Parts: sequence; structure tokens; C-alpha cells
Amino acid sequence: MKRQWIVIFFAFLVAIYVDSSRNQWLMSIPLRLDNQQLTRMPSRFEYPQQTAVTLSIAPDTTISRESITVRFTNNSDIEHGYGLPFILEAKVGSFWTKVDFLNGNFVLPMFIIPPYSYVDLNKDLQQLFGDLPRGEYRIIHDVFYDPIPGGGYSSFQVMVEFTLPGHGYNNIMFILCGLIFALLLFKVVGILKKMYRRKGMNDGT
Repeated sequence: MKRQWIVIFFAFLVAIYVDSSRNQWLMSIPLRLDNQQLTRMPSRFEYPQQTAVTLSIAPDTTISRESITVRFTNNSDIEHGYGLPFILEAKVGSFWTKVDFLNGNFVLPMFIIPPYSYVDLNKDLQQLFGDLPRGEYRIIHDVFYDPIPGGGYSSFQVMVEFTLPGHGYNNIMFILCGLIFALLLFKVVGILKKMYRRKGMNDGT
């Protein structure tokens, strides 16, 4: 019985190692989305040089396929504004490309980020884009500041990158399957040993 638990323990360690390697391998596979949803043009986004407003993942938020919460941080002494529309891009191979909305009807108000303050904004990824596969993504937002004579505002873009993980239950099931396989293997080895012993006894008689 003790030997059986040793086998199970080592099988558990092997399953965790293989699962980790599998995740790394899957993350290296280029992202695949529905052809209707994936824009086949490289991104035109250029990394911002300004630091007046930054975009980041809000602390204590859980990144999932369902939703993500981002944080606008105003590092300046003037008000800035933002709207609800945004761009989601996925990394395919070595370049970024836009992911089209499945449901993207936005209202167009502008919200204020007070000086030296921050605002958190939740994004319902499931509703807007459907079931996104695991991979690397980034959210791009317009930020507005000085009014322009005749209407509109001056603006610049901010960006935050994040990674969507795989379904957690897949990893658990993979480990459980590894344990079941180890138990079956242990049983098979035990049966073969008994058969070998019986054969030896018969040959001895």
C-alpha cells in the first residue's frame, strides 16, 4: 500500500510538470479566431510617449474570458476624459491585429478623470466578443483633453496588455486523468507480477 501511494505521488508531480509544459506550448501557438471576427491588417497603434494618463489592469481584478477591469490613472494637474468605446487587439504570431466586436453598441458620453486620480472601468469581454481563446491581448483607449475650436477634443491613446488563461477545469481534469492512469498502470504491473509468480511456481513443480 505504501508503494502504491509513492507511485501516485510521483505520478501527480509528473502530471503537474507535463500540464505546465503543455500550457507553455499552447501559449506559443498563434491565436486563432473566427475569420469573420479577426481583422487581417497589422495594428496601427504606436506606443504612447506621454505619461499624463496611463492605462493598467485594476488591482485585485481577475482576468478572465468573461470580463476585465482596467484603470485610468491621471498623473497630471488637469482633467482628462474618456469614452466607453475601445479597441481590442490580439497578438497573432509576431504582430497585433484588431478583434471585431460581436455586440458593440456604445453610448458616447465622455467621463472625467480628475487630476491626480484614477477611474476603474469594467469591460464585459464575453458580451462584446464572445468566447475568446487563450492568448495575448491588449486594450486601446482614446483619452481626451483640450477642446478644439469648432468642436471636439485633442486626444491621445493609451494601452494595456494582458493574457487570457485557459479553462481551469481543463488543467484539473488533465491532472486527474494522470492520476487515474497511474493507478491503472500500478494495477497492471501488480497483475503481471502475480502472473509471473504463478508461472514460476508452475514451472518449479
